[in-house]
Amino acid sequence: MAELSKKEKQALYEEIAKCFWDPLRFAIMAFPWGKTPEFSLVKLQEPWKSRFPNCEYGPDAWTCRMFDEITAQVKRNNFDGKTAVEPIRVAVASGHGIGKGQEVSEIVDTPSGRKVWGDLKVGDYLFGPDGKPTRIIDIPYRGMRPSYRVTFDDGSSTIVSQEHLWTVRGRQERRKRLTTWRTLETQEILRLGVKRPNGKAMARQWEIPKQAPIEYPENDRIPVGPYLMGMVIGNGHVGKNGATGITISSPEVYMHLDGEIPIEEQRRIDFPERGYRYCELPLRDMCEAFRDSGIAGKLSDEKFIPQAYKESSIEQRSELLRGLIDSDGDVGKQGTLSYATTSPRLRDDVVWLARSLGGKAQIQPAVKQGWYYGKDREKIQCKPCWRITLTMPRDFVCGYYTERVERIKPTVEDRYLTRWIDSIEPVGEKEIMCVTVDRPDGLYLANDFIVTHNSFSTGLLLWWLMSTRPNCKGTVTATTMNQLSSKTWAQVAAMKRYCITGDWFTILTGKGNMVMYHNEYPDSWRLTAQACKEENSEAFAGQHAADSTSFYIFDEASGVPNKIWEVAEGGLTDGEPMIFVFGNPTKSSGAFYDCFHSDASRWTRFKIDSREAQLTNKKELANWAEKYGEDSDFFKVRVRGEFPNNASVQFVPTNAVEAAMDREAPGLTANNLGRAIVGLDIARFGNDATVIATRVGRDARSVPMKELRKLDGRQVGQALAAHCNWLLDTLRFREVRVYFDRAGIGASVWDYLRYEYNDLRVRYYPVDFGMKARNYAIYLNRRIEMWAAMRDWIIDGGCLSKSDALKTELISPEYAYNDRQQMFLERKSDLKDRIGCSPDHADALALTFSEPNVDLVPDESIVNTRRRHRRADDDPFNALAREMD
Repeated sequence: MAELSKKEKQALYEEIAKCFWDPLRFAIMAFPWGKTPEFSLVKLQEPWKSRFPNCEYGPDAWTCRMFDEITAQVKRNNFDGKTAVEPIRVAVASGHGIGKGQEVSEIVDTPSGRKVWGDLKVGDYLFGPDGKPTRIIDIPYRGMRPSYRVTFDDGSSTIVSQEHLWTVRGRQERRKRLTTWRTLETQEILRLGVKRPNGKAMARQWEIPKQAPIEYPENDRIPVGPYLMGMVIGNGHVGKNGATGITISSPEVYMHLDGEIPIEEQRRIDFPERGYRYCELPLRDMCEAFRDSGIAGKLSDEKFIPQAYKESSIEQRSELLRGLIDSDGDVGKQGTLSYATTSPRLRDDVVWLARSLGGKAQIQPAVKQGWYYGKDREKIQCKPCWRITLTMPRDFVCGYYTERVERIKPTVEDRYLTRWIDSIEPVGEKEIMCVTVDRPDGLYLANDFIVTHNSFSTGLLLWWLMSTRPNCKGTVTATTMNQLSSKTWAQVAAMKRYCITGDWFTILTGKGNMVMYHNEYPDSWRLTAQACKEENSEAFAGQHAADSTSFYIFDEASGVPNKIWEVAEGGLTDGEPMIFVFGNPTKSSGAFYDCFHSDASRWTRFKIDSREAQLTNKKELANWAEKYGEDSDFFKVRVRGEFPNNASVQFVPTNAVEAAMDREAPGLTANNLGRAIVGLDIARFGNDATVIATRVGRDARSVPMKELRKLDGRQVGQALAAHCNWLLDTLRFREVRVYFDRAGIGASVWDYLRYEYNDLRVRYYPVDFGMKARNYAIYLNRRIEMWAAMRDWIIDGGCLSKSDALKTELISPEYAYNDRQQMFLERKSDLKDRIGCSPDHADALALTFSEPNVDLVPDESIVNTRRRHRRADDDPFNALAREMD
């Protein structure tokens, strides 16, 4: 912005002061609407168009409505700079748009192996940029779209739609050492320019985020050690009969190989004049292993990496790459690590392997093809040889050949691992499929491990607050640090160059130090971006501005821990406090959910329907309505901005729990008092409770749950015995079955029940939540299998006690799938961190579903059989074995 005169500055100050009550007026006058592409996307609608007749473009209609409501509340509060006013609380739940699309024939690596993009379905897993599995929760679009091939500087490429979103950083941000990232469509990158002039050449402009090594589980099915396999592929020979030999030229490699194969089983032939040793491996043990892996009998130009080794853990793949480097690796004069091979398949496999470990691999364009003299002195051409340059993360150990490793130029800066967009070329209309993944930032790894992507109104709001309220103090947060830095904070920083008050402020963008402050009042007039981890809650405390505004903004608020919400309340007690929360309504629990339900009276609420936003694909939204139905959970969350009955990853439906608490209890006599089923969840932590839950058929209400606190194992056993006696002697049940969690102090409870409580009418079964599920093809462990049985019981007519605590515990746990497509439940400790309490009551009830068909009433013969076993049993180890059958 050009330097303003004193008179112009005074006029600007007066104009900004008039915007104190009116964020929309500030937004219209402070930014260049219609003058730049970023501010020429949405046309200003009525009635706001009539209020600002000279402005064709502006915020979307829902943002204008929100700003008008804020104006009304600011005027109503009429803060005088002294007397504290009521906090302004605004909550916005919004639907989703359409963002990512890849060509259906692309091949991608997934936690369950390589798959065709078009064959993926909801519930399948991709890899996130952190290398961990991330589940596909929606396939919002599949159809023909104008498409482009995006190629990177290392030769990797992918085909995407013109609307495909990329998280990118420009060269100028890199030069200024900024961590600002932008989210741009493919066609936007084309419009801004893939490259820029740099002298006589053209320089690449846009980099994408680095990816971490992808995390496959350790593979116990590989036939021989990965380092040995790498050595055999690189410098070995495997005959068709399995006979194996390796050429080795380093003593360190000898030693490392000795760790995998006993020396006495090796036959070594030394060639000291040539500087290497030929090592024959034991035929008996190796023959079948190499034959099974498919590399027996392969010549140098036919070699490859067996698939089982590619789908193995990070350490196993690392050892494999070290074996390859120690055999056929080389280090050039400039310290560049490279690998050479005459096999096209092995060339591509090595590139894949390096990228899967977070490295950068590039096939050199020049193909080396030498020659040699034959027996008759004729020239014979060698096979073509490809050279691959490898740049690995700085902490990666590039083999055990010390002399070679020491010559490798270390990767000092991350920029050497960065991939840059090299070209974007049109490929016509292609069939495209979009996916949504279960990550707040929407990022996943496409083919060749390319990171691809899935807050403009928030930015407008922040700039209004900071510009109109001297000495204000604010905190902004988001679900993850990546979401906060690459989207929320990046948007605030990107708007500085356009905002009329941009030169008033300094913005720092480094992760862990994201601050915006007034140049003249850096300590008292500032905004800070904070990670929302619960252990970081103190960073949200102590924020006060008695003579100004203390404000908080939560982006992706559904993922902000409850503890952060609680601490933020302390900053809303003086001055002119405000809190604004934005998010997608994906979870039917938590503080964001409460803003629209139990705590709704304190909040001004907006639900944004994607069909009303100007930039969404209305045709596709109509297709969703027809496909899923407007009342489906999918359509509610993705389009209407409404909370689902059952959150996308919520295991037990909210409406089912509410129905179970409302229905009439069948009573204890419905089971003829044959059997009471007791679940005992034993506390392991100071604030948790030991809970005894009793269920009789479809009735879990008539016998109230019991809480026990701060009791040792023996005392818990005594309390359980007293409860069982009450069920048997007072309520006259014929039999009681007890299922209890035996982990931790559960072992001492188990001892008490076995040796000191001898009522023959009570049968007790220790349960290990982590033990293998009966239906192992569907469920990972016994815990989620019990929860699944409990969920079905709730849906099919079970009766629950009316309890807000029990409801929260039942509807809060989330589930996912592992690479074997087995369902598993959120860890108890993680759930406690998220909702602030342990699901003790819900787990106790779930334990009553440990055994199938346990609701069937026992006959007298079962009880008599049990009695005979008890009397004959004088070996506690035999008793334990029978109880676990």
